[in-house]
Amino acid sequence: MVRERVARWLPAQSPTWLDVVIGVSTALSLVGNVVAAPFSRGWFVVGFVAFVVAAGPGANSAFGARVGRWFQGIGKRGRGASILAFAAAVGLVRTAVDVPSESVLGFVNGIFLGIVVSLVVFVASAGEIDGWIRHRS
Repeated sequence: MVRERVARWLPAQSPTWLDVVIGVSTALSLVGNVVAAPFSRGWFVVGFVAFVVAAGPGANSAFGARVGRWFQGIGKRGRGASILAFAAAVGLVRTAVDVPSESVLGFVNGIFLGIVVSLVVFVASAGEIDGWIRHRS
């Protein structure tokens, strides 16, 4: 029962080596962050839970499906521009509001752990790695 429920939250296709590279680089960044500076453990948990909910049940909700279709529909340049705009907005808000670094680093570390855990589950669930990139049909 649990395996079927988790499988619904994972992509239908097999993971790629690019997914594995992203997972390893995220894990290395997480380790570097944890070793380099203090972070809020509370915000770490919030970041982890937020990522897992957004990537799992949230992505499979009606709203998540609409956002996913929109994000795919804007193309690679549009996705890149929206990600850069989001990063710029976060930077501006962080500067204007003066959010403590420990909170931000804790939240980011939680997201990074969520990425690593979800990729490990994805690879383990699929049982194989299929090429370097995902081919859309």
